[in-house]
Amino acid sequence: FSILGFLGERWSGTTQITILKDLLKTAKEDWPAVRSRLERMREAIIGSANADGVILNFSGDQNVLDEESIKTFFTEELPRLQGNIPASERAKGGLPNFLEVEHPWVAPISGAMSQASDADHEAIVAATKVSYIGEGGRLFEVDGP
Repeated sequence: FSILGFLGERWSGTTQITILKDLLKTAKEDWPAVRSRLERMREAIIGSANADGVILNFSGDQNVLDEESIKTFFTEELPRLQGNIPASERAKGGLPNFLEVEHPWVAPISGAMSQASDADHEAIVAATKVSYIGEGGRLFEVDGP
């Protein structure tokens, strides 16, 4: 795996099934913990110096757009989040040049990749004109009938 391949698998591969199943269980048993994670994610995305130049695309039907909580988010909460960015961070001008500086995700993801490496569950995919059939198996357990 490359780092991008590893992230792709975690975000949209079969690993995502397990992650979402665990998240659903946590949401049912401990919603405040899930809400706190989502709020930290929101703060990291739109409440940081790196949000400079971010385009926030929001769509919905008229009933959704008329919701008071949506109006409050755009008129009060979003400006508050952007106002929390220290002037020293705003002066940095956004993201560093990651061609010159290692991205802060590289080290944690590299560690996760080495822990997740399991040679028994890896495959090499190659585009060829010949189709081969291999051994298959169950990707996940389905609860109930």
